[in-house]
Amino acid sequence: MENNIVLEEELGKVSKKKPQADLFRKQVSELNFKLTSETERADKIAFENAKLMEKLEAISIEKDRIAVEREQLKENLEELKCSQVGASSPEFSQLTEGEPDSGMLENIPPSVKARLIRLEKETNN
Repeated sequence: MENNIVLEEELGKVSKKKPQADLFRKQVSELNFKLTSETERADKIAFENAKLMEKLEAISIEKDRIAVEREQLKENLEELKCSQVGASSPEFSQLTEGEPDSGMLENIPPSVKARLIRLEKETNN
């Protein structure tokens, strides 16, 4: 009989704690779902970050290449300005009679040469 009373008391304690245990299970389930969602989100962000870093590196390389090309164009422009100043002097104009220095044009890369010719045409028009 005493054993039954002890068992009934324990059953009462357990029945009081059961709703709390169910609530905890539900909370654990919700937290696991949130964790999974946040993990997926973090993975997507990490992937996007990696793609953006690759883009940044490619753009940085392109920027450096353009900066080098710009410096080369500045140097070529300076050389052309110097040659035009020299060509405008009477001594030089008598020697060349208005013909461009073909030796200088041979040293210029074709892409730069095409740009210079296009810019010169635009300037003359």
